[in-house]
Amino acid sequence: MESASEEEFNEFFSAVLPDSVSRAEEPSSTRFSSEFLKSFPFSLHAEQDDALRQMIDYLNRPTDREVFILKGAAGTGKTSLVCGLIKFLTAKGHPTFLAAPTGRAARVFSNKANADACTIHHLIYRPLDEFNESGDLTKIRFELKMEDAGKKGFYFMDEASMISDSPTTEGLFQFESLLDDLIKFVYFQQPGNKLILMGDDAQLPPVSESFSPALRASHFLDRKSIPSTTYELVTVQRQARQSSILSHAHEIKKLQSLEHESLFFEPDFDEEVAEIPNLKDAVNAFVEAYLHQPDETIFLTYSNAMALKINQMIRQRIWGEIPEIPLPGEKLLVVRNHYKSSGPEAEMIANGEQCHLLKIKETSIHEHLGLEWADLELEIDTYRGKEFYQYRSLLSLLNRREPRMLEEEYKLLLMWSRREQKLAEKQGRKDRSFLYINALQLKYGYCITGHKAQGGEWKTVFLLPEKPYGSIQSYTKWLYTTFTRASQKIYLVGNK
Repeated sequence: MESASEEEFNEFFSAVLPDSVSRAEEPSSTRFSSEFLKSFPFSLHAEQDDALRQMIDYLNRPTDREVFILKGAAGTGKTSLVCGLIKFLTAKGHPTFLAAPTGRAARVFSNKANADACTIHHLIYRPLDEFNESGDLTKIRFELKMEDAGKKGFYFMDEASMISDSPTTEGLFQFESLLDDLIKFVYFQQPGNKLILMGDDAQLPPVSESFSPALRASHFLDRKSIPSTTYELVTVQRQARQSSILSHAHEIKKLQSLEHESLFFEPDFDEEVAEIPNLKDAVNAFVEAYLHQPDETIFLTYSNAMALKINQMIRQRIWGEIPEIPLPGEKLLVVRNHYKSSGPEAEMIANGEQCHLLKIKETSIHEHLGLEWADLELEIDTYRGKEFYQYRSLLSLLNRREPRMLEEEYKLLLMWSRREQKLAEKQGRKDRSFLYINALQLKYGYCITGHKAQGGEWKTVFLLPEKPYGSIQSYTKWLYTTFTRASQKIYLVGNK
């Protein structure tokens, strides 16, 4: 595969730097055009200026499958810097592609950049059904949208700490490495395309991985033979230094680099970081805040067992009792990737998306294979905004500790599915199996785990830290991740 010529690059990137700057020179911020600087809503401090010059140099020089990694903790101006660059490139007519691992993260990115953003899965994949010789649906794997792959342009991926480099299987659904597939998609027949990965490696890494591979230069070089340029912003902006939430987050971040066997974190409570000594008072305060701003209020904790307990307390506080089934208006959480249909045009509702119940068709409530199911009408928060959707849903998970359907339950469902496919074909009727295999798996969404919250942002966060699980370093990453979900106020809750 031949690389694009230097002339093609010069033509494509001609508007990035002012004409007075030669590509043989190191770009200098003093030479940036006033038009370029106007695209930024704030003055650049020295570190941001240096980071911007390096990004411009990367965008402007001919490269072959090279990535740019921009790292930075909360409050260092990472997102503001990149969004200013995106606005400039867009104004100049350059194609930009924005994406993030989750729908909520994509919405946050879109709002800050004032540009369209989607999930990485939506950007690069389409599901492909696979059948055995008998015509049974055996798995659904994901192939790249090759007709869209390699479009010339600038690819910006936010919340890159969440991008996995491991194959995963979810029942019938099989994924290869998301990071590998993203690279294949961006550079297909266009090795000179530009891929900018932004993230905070103080946050939690992808599930089942010990670090964030998309933010580690050595991983790209050693495992993929891909060069990279890395810049890490470490200076906290003046506005962020005035934020008590971010000040506390940075104190937690410092704990990650220390050798210690126990965690000592003593918050200084104020208007932004407040204390509620017991869980009962916290639930009362949460319900009051939630009823005022349901989309901007969340309760976070560490374990699924504690999330279940708190959700039950919240539901009892709202309804006066704990209803047996979800009621219209309740907040729910998708806990497994779901596909609106099979086939090449299927849309994914991602694990971690939040939704509100509009209606439950009571006549649809039934038991099947020892589990309870029903047809729900939902308002779902997607990367495009709120959407209405109706589908078969698994109710049994709502009041269980387990985060998703048990493996033995899924195996039983799969065995029934194969029998149902054959029987439907023999009887000449519609196959019902996909409705159950692809059913929405839901939990109550008032209180969720910190892992599910990653990539999201809420004005008000209630946080019950629980006792540390696992290593101190992994717990401090969890604590840092949950702290930085709050944009205006966080309540630390005592477990009394």
